[in-house]
Amino acid sequence: MVWPTVVVDMQFCYGSVDLFRIQIFTKGARQKTYRPSDSKIPSGEFIDLTTNRSEFDHRQGVRSSPIRPSSRNRLISGIIDTVTTTHADYHEKRAEK
Repeated sequence: MVWPTVVVDMQFCYGSVDLFRIQIFTKGARQKTYRPSDSKIPSGEFIDLTTNRSEFDHRQGVRSSPIRPSSRNRLISGIIDTVTTTHADYHEKRAEK
C-alpha cells in the first residue's frame, strides 16, 4: 500500500476563506531498504561481537572523564576538600563579607 503525501500550500489572500490549499498525491512505489545479497555478507566474520541486549544495560559504572570528573570522584580524591560544608563555617564566611 502506498500512503498519500500531504502538501500544504499556504496562501495568504486577504478576505479569502480559503487560506490553505491541500494537495494530496501519491508517491511511486516505496523505496525498499538496501540489503546486499546473502552471498555478499561474509559468513562468520562477526561471530565474536556482542549482540546480546542485556550487555548494554548501562550498569558499567561512571565513565571517567579527564576534562570534567564526576562530583563523587572529586570528593573521594580530595579535590574540593576546602569547600565549606558546615553551617557554622557558612555563617562565619558570610559575616566576613
